[in-house]
Amino acid sequence: MSRYYPVDGLPINAARNLVKDTTPVNIFGKALGTNSVVTTEYRTPWELAADYTFPTAAGTASVVSSAADTSTILIQGLDANFNQISESVVLTGTTPVVTSESFLRINGAVVISGNPTGDVTITIGAVTAAKILAGTGKTQGAYYTVPAGYCFYLYRIDAFATDSNGGKAAFFRNYVTNNVTGVTFRVAETQFFENMNIQRQIPYKYDEKQDIKMQLESSSGSIDGSVFAEGLLIKNPLGG
Repeated sequence: MSRYYPVDGLPINAARNLVKDTTPVNIFGKALGTNSVVTTEYRTPWELAADYTFPTAAGTASVVSSAADTSTILIQGLDANFNQISESVVLTGTTPVVTSESFLRINGAVVISGNPTGDVTITIGAVTAAKILAGTGKTQGAYYTVPAGYCFYLYRIDAFATDSNGGKAAFFRNYVTNNVTGVTFRVAETQFFENMNIQRQIPYKYDEKQDIKMQLESSSGSIDGSVFAEGLLIKNPLGG
């Protein structure tokens, strides 16, 4: 059974599922292959070349592979009220499988059985909400939405940028939309060469129902970029 631990033991015990109402969140934002390219326009590293777009309405998700796969995929996301939901689906190759749950957000998807030989695409309506590239086993996008009744506390951000010629600077920013107020912030912009590492002494708090995109931009031309972040999702106290 989950139970409370002292603050100094929080990170490791949260990872061990020993801290009540507390879950580690790891954001892997590395778009592989040609889609790792970052240009002079801000974009969110993920599996597609275009910037990530959050679905505008909840709907059942369509899950399909580009090959004859029968793997099992666990989809983790939020419903129309931003409550956490999940569902496992068994692929039927290139024939789409439709979930029984209605998703507003997909925070991640992971292979739990079998190794797909094709790319697995998850769509909600006309929006590609998540993708697992062949051989990776899980989604790798620098986006996340905070569930209702929770806050996300960000502890660390690492960003990486490389180019074959060297010397190009990269820019990082945090793009956050509050789905309660409708306000969008484009904040924490900083310039770096090759690697940016932010270790927060006091974690940054994201309130419930906030969409987060961690974005990169190149100072000129194109570069390869990725973003990794980690934090804790903690349930809000009753009445607070």
